[in-house]
Amino acid sequence: MRPKSSVIWTFFDEVTVDSAKCKQYSKSFSRKGGGTTSLKLHLKSQHSDKYDELLLLEKGNQKKKKTKKTQIPKQLTPLQECKKQLTLIDSLKNKRVWDDSDTKQKEIDKLVAEMIALQNLPFYFVEGVGFQR
Repeated sequence: MRPKSSVIWTFFDEVTVDSAKCKQYSKSFSRKGGGTTSLKLHLKSQHSDKYDELLLLEKGNQKKKKTKKTQIPKQLTPLQECKKQLTLIDSLKNKRVWDDSDTKQKEIDKLVAEMIALQNLPFYFVEGVGFQR
């Protein structure tokens, strides 16, 4: 049997994978596929005080999980930092203008010309505001 993570097991003992026994009544209940919903419904209908206790325990567990998550600061590795995508604003702030004789600029010019030719775009396409940015 796998370890129990639900607080419902405070009120029940697992008999088999498909059944559990109420500690209050000593009565066995089917778990219909291994879930705990039927057990919670039994507590709600037969032991309202225990059901209220269950709700408090579940609420406490949720708070513990949240504090565990918030206590561990997420640190990015250098590889993760490199893979992090820039926002549009950051990208526009890093705008660089290359010299016309720069090899990178020549490569970009060639690729733009190739794109215009292959896509049958009009030459004035490069004069548009969106392209100029």
